Amino acid sequence: MKNQEIISNINKKDSALGDILVEENEESIENLAIGKRLEELLDEYDPEEYYDRATFTSSQLDLKNYLKEHKNSHQFIANKLIELWAGGTVAEHLEDFNNLNHIELANRLIDEGDGEYVIDNFEKFQNLDQTVIDKLIEKGHDWELAYSLEKFPTIDQESLIARLIARQHWSPIISNWEKFKDINKEKILDELMQNGAAEEILENIKKFPNVDHAILANKLIDENKEGLVVNKIEKLQKLNQAVADKLVAKGKGESVFDNIDRFENLNKETKDKEHIKLREIKQLENPIKEIIKQMDLENTNYDAIIGDDASGRIPALIFNEIISKINKDKKIEKPKLLFIAGQFAGTSYNDADPNAFRKILYDTNKHISKNIKDKKRALIVTDTINTGNSLSAMTKGLQGNKIEYDIASISFLGEYKQNLEEKIKETEKKLGAKIFSNLTTVTPRIYRHYSIAGVRKENASKYSADIMSKRADDFAPASVARARKDIHILSKQLLSWYNNKNSDEEIKTKNSKK
Repeated sequence: MKNQEIISNINKKDSALGDILVEENEESIENLAIGKRLEELLDEYDPEEYYDRATFTSSQLDLKNYLKEHKNSHQFIANKLIELWAGGTVAEHLEDFNNLNHIELANRLIDEGDGEYVIDNFEKFQNLDQTVIDKLIEKGHDWELAYSLEKFPTIDQESLIARLIARQHWSPIISNWEKFKDINKEKILDELMQNGAAEEILENIKKFPNVDHAILANKLIDENKEGLVVNKIEKLQKLNQAVADKLVAKGKGESVFDNIDRFENLNKETKDKEHIKLREIKQLENPIKEIIKQMDLENTNYDAIIGDDASGRIPALIFNEIISKINKDKKIEKPKLLFIAGQFAGTSYNDADPNAFRKILYDTNKHISKNIKDKKRALIVTDTINTGNSLSAMTKGLQGNKIEYDIASISFLGEYKQNLEEKIKETEKKLGAKIFSNLTTVTPRIYRHYSIAGVRKENASKYSADIMSKRADDFAPASVARARKDIHILSKQLLSWYNNKNSDEEIKTKNSKK
């Protein structure tokens, strides 16, 4: 290309630049033109359209032919592309460049933040030595190196892993575990677990046939990741007594007993230990704890418990066991347990058949009078309160028999959780009682789960004139028997928690008085 043509192509209007270029030698003029061309090209780069500047340059410039056209300027073009943050283009097309110093080029690319291109195209570079690999590691490219181990047969694998562990980069080690050959894998595995990679090891347990599952599970539980052990327990085997004890202590005992075949050498006490199988009953544990925290069972004497059949039957049985034991400790009579079928919670009494409604009130009052007329304070137990209408007949029956009462509800439905306290106060006024409730809008699993309760409400979709529940159509003796056993187990666990809670509070009170 002639000098005057190059000058014209750069900028025909810039006569001052033209005067300067005329005085330069032909190679300098050509390089200036190339620089101008590449700058203009890269000014058009759109990051939203192209992954990076190297990809853009390769798509817009026929580099192979461009280099042939400017065969004496390969070094300048390489340097200019690196300067314009498109150094990846040079590495990707390295075979088309002549007379480049590959070691200098690799080091400059790494310094400019394009080390991944050196790794991706490592086989195209010639005469690279350990210093380049060391620099890649120093600049934070250990991750990419681990994924490209086959390109670096001389790399110090243990040093690479040590750096990845120090930076808590587990994924490249675990993903490429089978590629690491020259390492002490048992030692590295132990270091991974000790430095926080136990979760990733469990997720990829098949890669580690020699890992001790019991040690791994213990490590995760100690890191408060017992939920992960429970969720992935099907991947584990040969777990030991220590794992079982820790899971039980963390409230995950059911995962031990439901997966007993994954444990070995368990003691007899653990094997024989009672556990809750039905999740519908297990789910009641925390809500009942929250309710008990609101109550003053030490100073309130309940001599009657009324279960709102049918879904309220199971929580009523649990409260009955707890309060019966508390009453026994206080040397007072255990409460009388009574079940009354509440009505469909959501229909207004204004819409009910007046004759049916009057019969409900009459039968409820008569049933209460017959069974607990001499009682002084009752606890109504239900699974869910929405409007409170389904409890109205019970509360009126208690009022008619001059029996004081409170209400315990596993859940309290409302449109918005933040409005629950206000809604509870309104319902307390409506029903004339203090309501203890777990502040949640989630309907418990036991709701209408008649197969484990053993009974169902007659005509559950409308008001029924029958206040007694009937045997459930899907009544299954084995399910009901398991439910009764789980009720007993949960009641004992809650009593243990209650006694420990009171002991802790008593100690705190004594300490505060010192």
